[in-house]
Amino acid sequence: MPRLGDFHARHPDLDLRIIATTTLANLTSGEADVAIRHGLGSYRGMASDHLMAPPVIPVATPGLLERLGRPVCAEALVDWPKIHDADRGGWAMWFASQDVDDPGSVRGPSFDDPALLRSAVLAGQGAGLLPAPLVESYIDDGRLVAVGAQALIAEFAYYLVVPRANVSRTNISAFRSWILQAVSNKRPRKKRPNS
Repeated sequence: MPRLGDFHARHPDLDLRIIATTTLANLTSGEADVAIRHGLGSYRGMASDHLMAPPVIPVATPGLLERLGRPVCAEALVDWPKIHDADRGGWAMWFASQDVDDPGSVRGPSFDDPALLRSAVLAGQGAGLLPAPLVESYIDDGRLVAVGAQALIAEFAYYLVVPRANVSRTNISAFRSWILQAVSNKRPRKKRPNS
């Protein structure tokens, strides 16, 4: 948000309309031109640009810990009920980062939006793997408890998503170039090919 003034200074003829919602915008119908999504970056028919990967952390409610006990190591979470991202790949990557070879079942509810996933965790439905900035205040005030180590998983990230057919549209190209330049000041840019 603090950088949007720079976009307007560079492109005074373009107006942005930002919609923050827990529903997934339908990019193919024209409901939105671009989206920022958290996941693995592979979306059918879409060009997907890696923006940033905040560390992720497994969290659960104190009530779930009372019921299941505090896990003493990452492997202890294998049999816990888990809430998944839409791709159902985040937990496997987290377990691999913790040197756990068999992450167990990928059963359990999945959500395409981190805020909805967090809500399911807060409701006590299982442990969730979430971007650390999204849960820090919940850990600080005791509504959630970290049940494992933070991990930086480069692929489990925020992506700018654009329908392939629209990538060269002038307004989309301008925004895409601007946001990729803005995040490249923090880390090297990485592009992900999609199917």
